[in-house]
Amino acid sequence: MEWILWSPASQTALIIIPEEAELLIPVIREKTTGIGHIGQQVVHLVTYMAPLTRDMLQFHPFSLHSIPPLPAGHQVPEWLSMELGIFAGRTYADFTECIALKKSMEHQDGAIFSANPSGFLFEWLTLRRKEEDVTHTPIGLVCHGRPLEKDHYFFCGPGG
Repeated sequence: MEWILWSPASQTALIIIPEEAELLIPVIREKTTGIGHIGQQVVHLVTYMAPLTRDMLQFHPFSLHSIPPLPAGHQVPEWLSMELGIFAGRTYADFTECIALKKSMEHQDGAIFSANPSGFLFEWLTLRRKEEDVTHTPIGLVCHGRPLEKDHYFFCGPGG
């Protein structure tokens, strides 16, 4: 699980360690007491867990816990969902997110951080998942440049 300091107003996210989150919880709670209008809230402390199975896709990326709660219907930007997923070692995503990730990686060819973004992502996921085989996951398909079909069993049925 990751702790994210999220500002919807500035579209800024900061991944923090649990010890920092523990220190921030009372500060954020104190700042939100008596505000009255959730729209005035500058930051939210949010928990994030990367989907590692198809069943985990049913949860909104920021739906586990947030201090203060995010407004009803809050949508996480695609870029944030994608980047947090990469950082946290996400192996499952729905069809639309896989297509977006694939396009993003195609536009990153020759990027400064890696000459091979797909290879980098695959190695990163293997490390984050503690050497677990991620080849046969939706993100594994993206990493290996396999064709993505909307009717693939990864994307059909509950959670897909």
